[in-house]
Amino acid sequence: MIPLKSTFQLRRLATLGALSLAACDSFARRGTVSADGVQTSQSRLGDTTVITATGKPSQTQQLRLKEIARFRDDSTPLIGELGAVRAMVVAADGGLVVFDESVPALIHFDLATGARRQIGRAGSGPGEYRRLNGLLAMPDSSLIFWDAQNGRVSRITLSGAVIVEQAVPTGLFVYNGLVRLTDGRIYYQDRSAQGNELLREVFGNKAVADSIIVPNDPSGDASMLRIEVKGGSRAVRIPFAPAAISEWSPKVGFVNGSTASYALSWGPDGQRTTFTREVEVLPIPPNELAFYKQRFLQSLGKDRGSVPNAASLVPKVRPALVDVLLGDDGRLFVRLASRGEEVTTRTFSGKDTTSVRTFWRPSELLVDVLGPDGRYFGQFELPRNFALMGASNSLVWGVSTDPSTDVPTPVIFKLMAADSTDVER
Repeated sequence: MIPLKSTFQLRRLATLGALSLAACDSFARRGTVSADGVQTSQSRLGDTTVITATGKPSQTQQLRLKEIARFRDDSTPLIGELGAVRAMVVAADGGLVVFDESVPALIHFDLATGARRQIGRAGSGPGEYRRLNGLLAMPDSSLIFWDAQNGRVSRITLSGAVIVEQAVPTGLFVYNGLVRLTDGRIYYQDRSAQGNELLREVFGNKAVADSIIVPNDPSGDASMLRIEVKGGSRAVRIPFAPAAISEWSPKVGFVNGSTASYALSWGPDGQRTTFTREVEVLPIPPNELAFYKQRFLQSLGKDRGSVPNAASLVPKVRPALVDVLLGDDGRLFVRLASRGEEVTTRTFSGKDTTSVRTFWRPSELLVDVLGPDGRYFGQFELPRNFALMGASNSLVWGVSTDPSTDVPTPVIFKLMAADSTDVER
C-alpha cells in the first residue's frame, strides 16, 4: 500500500464541482458569529513572518457575493449548451473566456451584451485544440493555452489568430497547469519525471529553457491509495484522508500545506509567510462514516483482499480544509470543512419505478479570504451547485450547474463586505 500524491487541480474540480447554487445577493449564514471576530497576531521566526489567527468571524467580517453577470445566451447553434467547463478566465477586454471540454471549444462571453462566440476550433492544426491543460489571459488581450494532447503551448488572439506556438511533451494530463510570473514569463507544470515536479519555461529567449523545482509538501499526501496489480497499479481515493496543497500564484509564489490542518505557507525563499488558524475538530457521525467506509470498500473491488483492514484507513474526523484557490491578485480563498448533512433524492422513471439515492453534502460552504500579506479579509458562503474557478480584486467567477439538467452556466459575482462595499486589496 503506497500513498499516492494527487494533484490540487483535479482535487479542486472533483470537490468544488459537487457544490450547488441558489443565486441571490446574499446567503443565510448558519455558522456562529463571534463578537470579537478573527484576531491575528504576528511574529518573526528567522526570515519567516508567522501569523496566528484565533476566534470566529464577527459580523463586520461577514462577506457576501452579489451576482453581476450570468451567461445564458443560446442564440449560437454552433455552441449550444455548455457541457463540461474545465477552464475559465477574464480576458483583457472584460469578456469571460470558457473552455468546454465536451465539444471541445473555447467560448468568449461578452459581459456587456451576454453574447457568445467560439474562438478557434477543435483539431490539431495551428491554433487548434483538443484538450486544455491550462489557460491564461494576458494583458495584451491574447490567450495562452497548453494542450498536452496536441503537445504544445499556443498564444492566440481573441479572434483565434496564432501569435506563437511551442512544442512540449504530450501526456501530462493536469488542469490549471500554466503559470505566469510577475515579469511575464510563462511556465507549464511537468509531472512526467520521478521525484520533484518542475515548472518549465515556454516562449523564452534562452537556448536552454529555465525550470523551477516545485517544493514538496513536508506533510505528504494520504488522500490516495495505490494498489499494485498485475501489469501495473491503480489508485483509489480514501474518503476524508488529508490531501496535500501545492499551488502557485505569481503574486505570492508557491503555497504549500495540507488539508489536515489550517496551516499554510507561501512566498519566495527569504520572505516566507505562514498562516495558521484554530478551527473546530469535526468528528464524522457513525452513520456517515459507515456509508463512506462501505463506498471505499466497494471501490477496492476484487483488490480488497490485498489491503488488510482497509476500512480502518478512513479517518474518523474531517480534515480542517477542503482546498485553496489563489486569486489573480494574490489573495487566498480557503475553503473550510463543515459538518455533513444527509440528503435523499427520489427519481421516478416509469409508472411504478422509483430510484432512491442517499448521500451526504456539506452543511455549509464557507470560504476564508486572506491577503498575500496574511491579512484576514473575512468569510463568505459559496452558493450551492457552484464551482469556484477564479477571482481577482472584487470579482469571483465560476460555473453554476442546474441540478435538474446538469447544464453549467458561467457566472460572475462581486465580493462585497457587510457594509456593501467592494472587497478590494
